[in-house]
Amino acid sequence: MDSDNVRDSQFKFNIDSSLLNLVKLVLKAGKRRHSIETEADYKFMVEDASHVEFKFIETLLLAVPPEIPKHHVLGETKIKTQSKDDCLHMRFALLCENELHRKDPDVLLQKYSHITKEMYDSFFKASVNSIKFNIDDSVISNLKKLSNTLFMELETWQLAKNVINFVSGFEERETFESNILKEIENLSTNNFKYKYFSMLLNWLEQSYLTRQSMEISRNIDSVSHDCTWRSYSQKFLNNERLAHRHITPKLDPDATTRLNLPICQEDSILEDFFHCVLFKMYRSGNHQKVVCSFKKVQNLCNLGDQTWRLPSLIYLPMFDPNFNVGELPPAILLCTYQLWHDSCLKMSNDDFSNQFERAIYGILTGNIDAIYPVCDTYNDYLWANITCYIVKTIEEKILKFLNPESPKNHDLEMFKIGKILKNISKLSKTLTGEERFFHALQKYIITMDPNIFQKMQKYSFLLVEDHILRFYTHFVLLYKNFTPIPDDLIIKILSTYIDHLIGIKKFEIVPLYVSFMPKSVQVIKFVHCLKTIKPVDKKQFLKHSEIYNLDTVAICRSISLSTSNKYLSCHYSKSQMTDNHEQLPEALDCLEYPLLYQQTHCFAGLIVLKVCDTLLASEEFELVSKFLHTLPKSLLSKIKQEKNDKTQTTLLYYKLKYLSTICELESLVSQARKTLKYDSKCILYFPSDNSETSYQVNICGIEHSNF
Repeated sequence: MDSDNVRDSQFKFNIDSSLLNLVKLVLKAGKRRHSIETEADYKFMVEDASHVEFKFIETLLLAVPPEIPKHHVLGETKIKTQSKDDCLHMRFALLCENELHRKDPDVLLQKYSHITKEMYDSFFKASVNSIKFNIDDSVISNLKKLSNTLFMELETWQLAKNVINFVSGFEERETFESNILKEIENLSTNNFKYKYFSMLLNWLEQSYLTRQSMEISRNIDSVSHDCTWRSYSQKFLNNERLAHRHITPKLDPDATTRLNLPICQEDSILEDFFHCVLFKMYRSGNHQKVVCSFKKVQNLCNLGDQTWRLPSLIYLPMFDPNFNVGELPPAILLCTYQLWHDSCLKMSNDDFSNQFERAIYGILTGNIDAIYPVCDTYNDYLWANITCYIVKTIEEKILKFLNPESPKNHDLEMFKIGKILKNISKLSKTLTGEERFFHALQKYIITMDPNIFQKMQKYSFLLVEDHILRFYTHFVLLYKNFTPIPDDLIIKILSTYIDHLIGIKKFEIVPLYVSFMPKSVQVIKFVHCLKTIKPVDKKQFLKHSEIYNLDTVAICRSISLSTSNKYLSCHYSKSQMTDNHEQLPEALDCLEYPLLYQQTHCFAGLIVLKVCDTLLASEEFELVSKFLHTLPKSLLSKIKQEKNDKTQTTLLYYKLKYLSTICELESLVSQARKTLKYDSKCILYFPSDNSETSYQVNICGIEHSNF
């Protein structure tokens, strides 16, 4: 017995069955080249997957492209990929039903964001873990696409929440403080633009932190004391053979600038990494929390053995009202501000410095040209502009306080939100369709455009995407509570979403969204939906309409009339009839809906009347007999009840009375048919609208009058 088998025999394989199934399914989905059958083989995979929940495979299956059959991923194993609680459509519908009528957008937006965040985290983890398990590339690609779409949806929900709260909560307050810190703090209460830009900055930084938090934490953990040239450079300087290399022979921080010589390549790589990590902390907004408490940035600089850098990084936050000023060390006095500012500005323009280092000092001084080179996405460019506006605004206040006669800072005029959004659309990289959709919507939200939904129609071709369609539908429903939206736009988006729900067989929530449509089109849309649903689902579908207060009587009436007109215009021949009652004329199907409600029984009677009239006129006596025998007893009772009701004086009364006569003569017609030849005739005399003349049926020369 070889050593591997001995090890396998000694290994007690004790693992949760769901996790074992997960490994098996993932291995099948990944189409691994080597066989994994023994416990030892599984041990490696299980240890690698021990942190993965069973829900991973469910999320994974949701990302399988439509062109790949599910059984290719699952093999012969059947697994429920979605429960009602996990389905975004069902969860959003439940929120709409319970919260939308309250017209409290803050609560609803918070819950939308929470659900979307859960799904984004699930898809993101699945995309990361799928790489470990060698999942098919198409599945991984689809996972990344879905997670990216959900992240942009999350961003947009949070932006809408912030903007709505900002507009509803902003109010100016008078102040008489002359202290510089108080004056700057008053920017956030009395200056609408400054406060609005601060809100947008917070949104952008929180969005970035949501997506990059794991990477930032991992990179901070990677920073060590080896992040300066005091490590490798020392080795080079101590080596006589390398003493003549073109690197700085000094180890102080200013040596590279003073001697115009670089540090060694190894140290340069490590320092670039340090600057990159530090910049990402600023990009995520972490510098606000960590600088004011003087902890994380201090720790990061200490980890990188760059404590000397700290004073230059903490100065400006002293004047930012977002910080808790009381916790800041009195490192630099206000009178030295100009010296500090000029030094940082010079460092941000230093071509010999790392681009992330220049960007950091560009953030501190509002030098947007130093930040742009490290921007990668649309949101990065927007963040850079908003950051620079806030810094420039604070700077203007400080300089005005130091020198009341200082000139106005005209640089602030370039930071107009419409102009910013227009410029960054040209700078950012080519966007996917989903990114264009969400960025356009975010743009209109930020600018508070009153015609947001009219302008978004140009992106309607993207509403074929499941998540985009779901998101935009609920976004429209939310906004229509406090913003006028044309009915045609509401009808269009709801109709598209309803058709999508029917396509994915979410019948139970369709009536909810029909109820959000204008009253004038609810019946028409619901009837249209009924026509696209299988007969076995129609009754249940109709019952759901009662829950959401749809006009079920009008719906049944519309269905009955439309279907009866369709089928009664044609002639029914003997070839259409068999002994199987299911193959009777389609008109029988028309009776299904009017019989559900007492208010529509009269329409059932009219349909029966039309059918019998058509059949008798064609001398199809057997068909009349068979048709009448298939009618429910409740309908015949209703007909007889209507006949005996002497208060009826309308045309409907006469027609029902005529129908009753047909029912009573049905047995006579059936008996006479046995002795009649095929060319015998049955003549019916139908009265005028208000005539009370008797109805006569001439069968085989024998006249039978109405009783």
